[in-house]
Amino acid sequence: MRRDGGGVMARSKKDLLASFKAGTDTDALATAAQSDVAFRMLRLADLSPHPDNRPIDRAFVEELAASIESDGLGNPICVRPLPEGGYQVVSGHHRVEAKRLLAARHPDDPRHKVIEAVVREMGDADAEAMLLATNVYVNAISGEERQRSLERLGRAVDKMRADDPARYRGVRSAKIIADKVSESGGKVSERTVYRDLAAARARKEALEAQGGLDPKMAELAHRGAARPADVIAASKLPAAAQRAAADAYAEGGAESMRRALAQADPAVRAKEAARIARRAIRALKELEGPAAAGSLDRADAEAIGRAASNVLRALEKSPS
Repeated sequence: MRRDGGGVMARSKKDLLASFKAGTDTDALATAAQSDVAFRMLRLADLSPHPDNRPIDRAFVEELAASIESDGLGNPICVRPLPEGGYQVVSGHHRVEAKRLLAARHPDDPRHKVIEAVVREMGDADAEAMLLATNVYVNAISGEERQRSLERLGRAVDKMRADDPARYRGVRSAKIIADKVSESGGKVSERTVYRDLAAARARKEALEAQGGLDPKMAELAHRGAARPADVIAASKLPAAAQRAAADAYAEGGAESMRRALAQADPAVRAKEAARIARRAIRALKELEGPAAAGSLDRADAEAIGRAASNVLRALEKSPS
């Protein structure tokens, strides 16, 4: 133990965890928010849910309660202090409900009246971003709910930038969101976040500009399986052509889908040809390395390179 500036005996994290697991010294656990350790033990009665949290899944709460009772909590929840007192849950609503369930079942067990939490000072936009990021990447929501959450997540990050431009200047939105997931105890790569945000924007643009996607193509957009450019291209095609492209994805993946889109739309054919040509040029550049020196005759390589360059120049001049 050590004494803080206010004269309160502050316990180390190890001491608090030991007391929690043993179920002893409830008063010290419940008032641990006065200490300066990296986490707090908070009374369930002092916690309130975030107003924008998704509906609670009671079946999942039952599963969590059984897990907590046998193995312990695992990751702490994340909360922010409220101006009027108490704390608002930002990440961990189901864990809180599981603890409440255990507290109701075991009213004499002091361990279930408190919960381990990380307390963070957050503005409204920060809290909303963490809540949405957790729902998307930790709770793994899907379908329309995921699309709406990704759109809101982008707006929340924009608000964070507006509230604190110096802090977020030059920081990619994907990194901000990945960091929020990490703060809530999850993990996601920046690349995945970038792809998901781009897909959400593309699908929103397609829905607004073209009047909707065929359900099969919309599902690929939701899952992030289709590139944003492919989603927009598909939105300009008849429903039958969209379904054919989605079926092609199911049979042969993204490349097959792009070929199906190219067959249905001349503009897509031109873009696909340009993409293939660029890829050929990159492959030719790699041939300059010693490992690939003998894999292709130099004259053939130069001929292919000239042909690819001509294709690119012709496509750049084409109005489509």
